[in-house]
Amino acid sequence: MNQQQAEQQKTEQLIQEKVLPLDHQFSHLANLQEEQRASVAELQDSANQSALKAAEVTQQVVQKRGELQQLETAQVALAYCEALQAKLPKAQTLVERAQDRKQLLININNNLNGLSKAVEHHDEELKQVTAGVKTAEENQQSLQQSHNDLNTQLTTLLANKTLAQWEADYQALVERHALLGALPDTQQRYLQQVTEQHNNQTSHVALQNERERNEAELEVLRKQFKESRDHLRDLDKLLQQERHIASLEAERRNLQPDTACPLCGSTEHPLVEQYQALDTDSTQQRRDAMQQQCDAIHAQSQPLTAKKEALQERSKHLAEQQNRISQEIATLEQAWQTSMVQLDEVLAITDTAALAQALEVASTARQTQRQQIEQIRALNMQLHAANTELTSATAAMNQLHADYKLLAGKLAQSQQQLTDEQAQQAQVARELTELDTALHELLGEIAPGSEPIETWLAAQVEACERWQQNGQKITDLQSKVDVLVRDEEHAKAREKELNASLDKARSLLQNTQREITKNREQRQQLFSDDSVEQVRERLQAALQAIETQKKQIQEQANELNAQRASIQGKVSAKAEQIALLSESATEAAEVWQRLLAQSLFADDQAFRAALLDHTERDQLESTLKQLSDSLQIAQDRVAQVTADTQQHEATGHANQYAETEQAAVSQALAEHEVQMRELLLQIGQLDRQLSDDRSRREKQHTLLASRDALAKEEDLLGHLNGMIGSSKGDKFRRFAQGLTLDHLVYLANKRLQRLHARYQLERREGDSLELRVVDTWQADAVRDTRTLSGGESFLVSLALALALSDLVSQKTRIDSLFLDEGFGTLDAETLDTALDALDNLNASGKMVGVISHVDAMKERIPTQIEVTKMSGLGVSRLADQFAIAAA
Repeated sequence: MNQQQAEQQKTEQLIQEKVLPLDHQFSHLANLQEEQRASVAELQDSANQSALKAAEVTQQVVQKRGELQQLETAQVALAYCEALQAKLPKAQTLVERAQDRKQLLININNNLNGLSKAVEHHDEELKQVTAGVKTAEENQQSLQQSHNDLNTQLTTLLANKTLAQWEADYQALVERHALLGALPDTQQRYLQQVTEQHNNQTSHVALQNERERNEAELEVLRKQFKESRDHLRDLDKLLQQERHIASLEAERRNLQPDTACPLCGSTEHPLVEQYQALDTDSTQQRRDAMQQQCDAIHAQSQPLTAKKEALQERSKHLAEQQNRISQEIATLEQAWQTSMVQLDEVLAITDTAALAQALEVASTARQTQRQQIEQIRALNMQLHAANTELTSATAAMNQLHADYKLLAGKLAQSQQQLTDEQAQQAQVARELTELDTALHELLGEIAPGSEPIETWLAAQVEACERWQQNGQKITDLQSKVDVLVRDEEHAKAREKELNASLDKARSLLQNTQREITKNREQRQQLFSDDSVEQVRERLQAALQAIETQKKQIQEQANELNAQRASIQGKVSAKAEQIALLSESATEAAEVWQRLLAQSLFADDQAFRAALLDHTERDQLESTLKQLSDSLQIAQDRVAQVTADTQQHEATGHANQYAETEQAAVSQALAEHEVQMRELLLQIGQLDRQLSDDRSRREKQHTLLASRDALAKEEDLLGHLNGMIGSSKGDKFRRFAQGLTLDHLVYLANKRLQRLHARYQLERREGDSLELRVVDTWQADAVRDTRTLSGGESFLVSLALALALSDLVSQKTRIDSLFLDEGFGTLDAETLDTALDALDNLNASGKMVGVISHVDAMKERIPTQIEVTKMSGLGVSRLADQFAIAAA
């Protein structure tokens, strides 16, 4: 390691004394070379640009001199403009006045043509109106005569009554006919009900006779069945008695002389030899025959009983129907009497001929009255039409008289206007001649020949303007030519100066290149091509590797020493613990041996063999319970015996117990005491085993509870691992984003409830970060956000934006919110709702900016910046107050 350090020091000395100075010199020369190269390149560019500029200036001088020569040539051709320029203003004034007079003359001529046509048109209209007035007067007289004739006919038909009275009379006839028209149906229904009532009465009599016959037949069968049933009961009793007597046959055969009867106790049996066995079979046959007879009678009665019930039902139905018919007949009679009162008639409900005649009379009267009213209405309509025509004809005639007066006035007015326009035409023609004479006097020899004066004057004005512009251009071009000549001389001098500087810079660059070559050769001999940094890094890396190895060895040694000390401490602690445990084990062994010697077990193996498994323990628990129950029973019996003993002693049985030998009683008592001690011993052993079992159960329950708690913690950690456990962190990011999104959806739904109560937002199921829309107007149907309309999408986006503002405003203050478009898709109500939400947001201290083209929003937004579209793609302009003045 020391050798490596010495080599490093030697190398470092070489670097400091020779290599680094050479590198510094090389770096300086390289920088100088780069600067010189840049200077040479810059001088070369400047020289090239100077030469190019000199050539451009020379070309511009030639071009400007050519333009100057062209302008001077044009000025020679326009030399006359110098004298004409002073007369042009007055000439223009005269020409303008002449043009005005010519236009006025054209207008007057047009007016004269129009007035001539108007006079002719008014004269023609006046003739037509005169003929129309005559025709209208004749038509009005004819219509007046027709109106008078119709009025006379209507007065005759009305016969001193109004149309309303005729219609009221007709309505009364219609109502009378309607009442009479309803009576045939009532009469027909009444006759049908009377016929049906008679038929029901006949059916009821026949049904009653049939019920009496059926009841007589049933009564005969009831008597037969009662007699047969009584006989059957007697046979059942007889058969039962015979069977009971037959059951004593075996006992009867066992009777012996001078032997007591088991039934009566008699030792004499005189009737045994005389007894004859009963014949039960014949009685059974008689009983079966009687049973069949009862069944046959019952079977015969079933159809009669069913028929009786059917007849009763029919009788009930006929009675109900008869009651209903009686009520219907009474109702029809009452309705008939009411109709008779209304009609003021007396007709029997059964008289069909009288009803038909009354109906025919009412129908004829109604028809006659209706025809009379229709004639009156027709005459009324004709009279109204005639009156309308008469009124229209009178109005038309009056209108024609008014039109005649109006046209006569218009004709006179048009004739006067025609005279005035002709006078003005002559005056304008004279003024136009005077203006033409003055213009020719002004221009003299330069006046135009056949060319229109207006065209000639416009050409001369343009020529004079060109003459003035050319004079100004000649002056400007002469100044520019002088400037360009001076620039040309300066550019040539600059080019010569730059070429000299360029030669000098190239010479310096060659000298620097020679010094760099010399420097590189010296360094190559001393240090090859290695850089100082690389050599130092290699040496430093080698030293660091040695230091690292040394440090690792030192750390391993320290770690081993620490392990040794720890092991020694643990050995000492374990030794002390072993000593303590040995003492405890010795004491426990002594206690165990002492307890084992006091117990029923001979050694350890006997104790372990006596340990119970679960099955034996359950059996012992069952045995213990049985023994406890037996003990309780024995104690109860002892108490009972004691009580009986006391009772017997009290009742005089003491002598009987006294006769029992004491030794026998003592022996029995000793046996019972032994049995009781054995039972108590078994109970104690079982109690101890149960106590041990309870202790082990409690420990097991504790372990199970601990295991359940650890399992729950494991489930929780597993659930957390499933939610956020990932080496890349993507699960946790998604989980955090999901929580944020849930909060955002909650805030957005609160906003959306005020904007549009129809929709609510929710997250898709699972770990998705996508949103869905719940349509509360469609039974909470779930829809994709892409199914929303433009206006609905904007409201949802606005709700999310406002919710995001609420969400981040808890930690970060948001002072402004900008909305770009989207309002154009909203209806008026939804737009007001959205603007109310933005007003509330603005009232909370936030600045809200809206970019929109909706005109309705201008009324709600006081502060506005209007952008005006200009011509061109993407060109627009703000108002003047937002303009920035150029510096």
